[in-house]
Amino acid sequence: MPKGFAFLRHHLVVKRWDEELVRRAIQDLCLRNEGSDWAEVATKLSRYAYWEFEDYRE
Repeated sequence: MPKGFAFLRHHLVVKRWDEELVRRAIQDLCLRNEGSDWAEVATKLSRYAYWEFEDYRE
């Protein structure tokens, strides 16, 4: 884990508990995921964090 953290499906793994590191990890994840609307961004983020609407279909 070169940055001190890694995202696995629905999990954030850190070498040691560090609130600032967790904050940076989440910020980094959000900055790397863009989309044309909220649904597209949320779908991308749901690969990393559990989202109650994952795989939801109307």
